[in-house]
Amino acid sequence: MVEVAVDAGATVDREVDVDGLDSMRTTARVERVPPERLCLEVATAAPIPSATTSAVPAPIRVRCTPRVLPLAAGLTGRSRAAMLRLQSAAVGTNEELEMDVRSIVDVEPEVEHNGTVPVWYLVHPREMKDLTEGGHLELVNEFEVANGGFVFPHSHPTHEFYFVMSGRGVMTIDGEDRDVSPGDLVYIPPDTIHSLRPTGGGAIHCFCFAVAVKGAPEIDYTSH
Repeated sequence: MVEVAVDAGATVDREVDVDGLDSMRTTARVERVPPERLCLEVATAAPIPSATTSAVPAPIRVRCTPRVLPLAAGLTGRSRAAMLRLQSAAVGTNEELEMDVRSIVDVEPEVEHNGTVPVWYLVHPREMKDLTEGGHLELVNEFEVANGGFVFPHSHPTHEFYFVMSGRGVMTIDGEDRDVSPGDLVYIPPDTIHSLRPTGGGAIHCFCFAVAVKGAPEIDYTSH
């Protein structure tokens, strides 16, 4: 069962991975909630299998909890759902989260290319221009960590990104652990020790790309 935080009266329509099955599209509407506040109700919706599979997953539960969003929420690049998730996690730990993990399920599509393409941005155009100024595209690859294995803790002078394509795991950056799952984009700052291990009973498969910092030397990734 998957739980997400939504606004009062909102419609949830997204792709999810349930119990290792292929991606399924589900739709649920949260009703019986005053529009002036975030909802308190719980609604369930029967998922509709995608065309790629005949399996029917368990229902999705849309859980709505009262939260007061920061006034700056509308000025950030994150959706209200993303702000809620970050705030909820921070309240639970009483610590400020440092790791930058952005989930595709928290992003609302923007229609582009003359109205022909919905786009789900995890990094907006020029958002990281100043951060990566003077660097170069270092690498693009896919990798997989087998069940029971882990990525050897390492660092390198790059802005690196892991996008989780399948499986679940725990990402560790500079001593901080975060659960990651399909649709999550993890940003790894330069020269920061990081590792990843699967936790979902199987392998975790990621798409990876990196931008080297200005003046970065050649890197031997076989020993990093």
